[in-house]
Amino acid sequence: MENKPLGLKKSSDFKNIQENGQKKVISHWLMIGWLINPEGQTRYGCTISRKVGPAVIRNKLKRWVREYFRSAASTRQLPPVDINVIFRPKDAKFYKELEHESLHRALEKAIGILS
Repeated sequence: MENKPLGLKKSSDFKNIQENGQKKVISHWLMIGWLINPEGQTRYGCTISRKVGPAVIRNKLKRWVREYFRSAASTRQLPPVDINVIFRPKDAKFYKELEHESLHRALEKAIGILS
């Protein structure tokens, strides 16, 4: 069975990661929370506050995270964990100017920590 990542949907999943999982600051603008998944499946989700920016920016970041996990699952084995990608509040201009490759590198660093 392939390790196709699924999205975290329920607030109880996010709360479980927050209360029982581990956290790691990846950069000054990105943090991850994770918890070992006993089912052996990779699941991911995003937490993005309104302080990050307008809906257009928040949705763009979520799309980029989804794209990263889908492409990573097809190119390599992801660890069996529940991952919450947390964008830390910065000024709106920072996220507007954030490049796709910067987010990709930060998520690669995060997955490297989990592996």
